[in-house]
Amino acid sequence: MAQNAKPVDTITWHATKAEKTMRKEGEEALKSNKAIKVSDAVKRNERAYAYFKRLVDIFKGIDLNDAFYENVLNRYCILLAECDEHSAEIKQQQTMIFNIDQNHSEMSIQEYYGIRNEMVKTLNKTEGLLTSKRNQLLAIEKENLLTAQAKLRAVPKQNKEKQLSAIEEFRRKYS
Repeated sequence: MAQNAKPVDTITWHATKAEKTMRKEGEEALKSNKAIKVSDAVKRNERAYAYFKRLVDIFKGIDLNDAFYENVLNRYCILLAECDEHSAEIKQQQTMIFNIDQNHSEMSIQEYYGIRNEMVKTLNKTEGLLTSKRNQLLAIEKENLLTAQAKLRAVPKQNKEKQLSAIEEFRRKYS
């Protein structure tokens, strides 16, 4: 079974110095050497900006603070903030439905069921939006993880030209 792709710094299996050097050079070639920048949309949204700062710190900790992830992280943070907003709306709508249910004696039956029906429709619509946003978040999480692994898999693990051992070089030279 194939092993998961890992950065050269975390390799625990035996590798020669030449292999490690080549892997390290391959990893460096895939970096943009530019730090992740926050977008204006994220800056304007306080909650999204808090998520962004947290994620950038995490990415720095695993040495992935690369502009390669910039757009994905910005979009992800905006979606997280929107999910929080939809969750708050759902709680508010549920409270309103509960209040209508508690105080419906002051209304006619038709009026009560009409208002309650509209409120439930609105609640269902908001829950649908929240589910859609969560599915988008999941897709981004999968893609981001797979992209990071794919980036590591793209690093060559061995030299294309096989290096001869000292004995083989001697035989070739003197045969």
